[in-house]
Amino acid sequence: MRRNGRDYRDYWLDLVDEAGILAIAIEFPERSFSEHLCYHFGHLHAADGTPNPRNAWTFAIDEWLFERLRAGGVTNRQRYGLFGHRGRGNSCTACFVGFRDRVALAVSANAGTY
Repeated sequence: MRRNGRDYRDYWLDLVDEAGILAIAIEFPERSFSEHLCYHFGHLHAADGTPNPRNAWTFAIDEWLFERLRAGGVTNRQRYGLFGHRGRGNSCTACFVGFRDRVALAVSANAGTY
């Protein structure tokens, strides 16, 4: 509800430091993602029901980000993990994990609805 991904990421910092992994929280600020079709429903379709191209989905941002991290030399991993919490993060993880070839592990936590 508060779109405070940074707080959730910070909660995990001691554990990720100990494990030697990179943790990134993608935030979707209301000023940029205020429209419910874009935020809650991943921008899969326009208001009239017309499907949007896959590369326009907000549900695809994790794949886009992972590819940029690889291209920039931040990581050389082939796969990544997802942790979705409540609302949009949960929907993104639970509903669309099947579209991602490079997800090694996915956790969908604290769902408000299924």
